[in-house]
Amino acid sequence: MTFHLKAAEVATRVGVLPSTIQYYRKLGLLRPSGRTPGGIWLFDDQAVERAREIRRLQKEQRLRLDEIADRLGAVA
Repeated sequence: MTFHLKAAEVATRVGVLPSTIQYYRKLGLLRPSGRTPGGIWLFDDQAVERAREIRRLQKEQRLRLDEIADRLGAVA
């Protein structure tokens, strides 16, 4: 099943701030699945899993975001 979640909802599931999810999006680490008519970015369940992986790599392996981008590849 594919979810369409706002950044704040993704952030809650991952345990980060909504601004972190938006930052990952701006860096090309997360791809939104769409936008609301009001212009709010939406994310699917794959983005949630990817955000969890990014966070795990930051915490457990102490990788920087540029290193994570190299490892996972940008999605933009």
